[in-house]
Amino acid sequence: MSLDAFLNDPLSYAERYVIAFNEQTELFKGKTSIELDDKGKVKTDATGRMLTRVEKVGLTPNIAVGNHTTLSARRHQLYFGITPRGNVRDFNMSKTQTADTGDTRCYYLPYKQNAAVSMKLGSDCDYFFTSSLSGCSVQVFGNHDHPTVTHANAGDQFVDLFGREIERLEAAGYDADTAGQMANRSVNARVDTIIAAMLPNPGSRRPRLLKKSDYLKVAESRTQKRRAKALYLRDQTDAGEDGYRLTDYALDLARGRPTLGAAVFGLRNHNGAAGWTIYYQASVGVLPEFSKKKGLIFKKTVTRVGQRDEAVVGGVRKLFP
Repeated sequence: MSLDAFLNDPLSYAERYVIAFNEQTELFKGKTSIELDDKGKVKTDATGRMLTRVEKVGLTPNIAVGNHTTLSARRHQLYFGITPRGNVRDFNMSKTQTADTGDTRCYYLPYKQNAAVSMKLGSDCDYFFTSSLSGCSVQVFGNHDHPTVTHANAGDQFVDLFGREIERLEAAGYDADTAGQMANRSVNARVDTIIAAMLPNPGSRRPRLLKKSDYLKVAESRTQKRRAKALYLRDQTDAGEDGYRLTDYALDLARGRPTLGAAVFGLRNHNGAAGWTIYYQASVGVLPEFSKKKGLIFKKTVTRVGQRDEAVVGGVRKLFP
């Protein structure tokens, strides 16, 4: 069982499989329904537009752009189960115990678009997770027993700044890939400044900070890419349809850069370490390549066949302490 495999050895599991988080809509975004009158007819406003209401407030806080808030760890405890999806493992978060999720509780820190959300971890759970990262930053500070973790996002600001920078560079004559690489470098630095203004002040305690540039650097390392490919292929070389076998992959690129992500998770009192240890895992999108055996060798006959997948790069790295 996938959940048991993670619980038995979380670090080895995260070395092999990309961790993603499945946030149930009704938990994290609120459930919207159509307003009905006493006769069961749909209510409308003066313009004829249907009226809706939110039935359940989601776990993601409603805070203004650029702001920061702290959530109660006691109120953000969920059960989690794991569903395989290619090389990805979806960690399914549920507010109540079900047959799918088992009985393992965790602290879960959701993200808020264009804002920062913190949580001070306690001792009620032995596992901690936060939403998947595709450009966000995570800061950790405090003592080992009760560290404060912050997930900060500036997604809309990045999209706006990146679009303007791309237009400027392409107008100056740069090709799309070169413009994308140059824009990423300059815009990431500007977004880091925006995010830094949202993060809580740790005072005299030195915080640990994971930024997009950190996991992007891992994803682009030639050594790490070679290691990722070896790990990815090691467990996925079963014969495929019509005798084809997965023998290689290519990185899924966007404007010359790998499509990337990161997962941050914490383990409490694990392997003799007192208190909380926070780790992160970087990943990249990959396009599987299949080959068919001809005689005694595999001859590549199909390129980039199959669904887009993801691969772990750089293994599991410690963020805190």
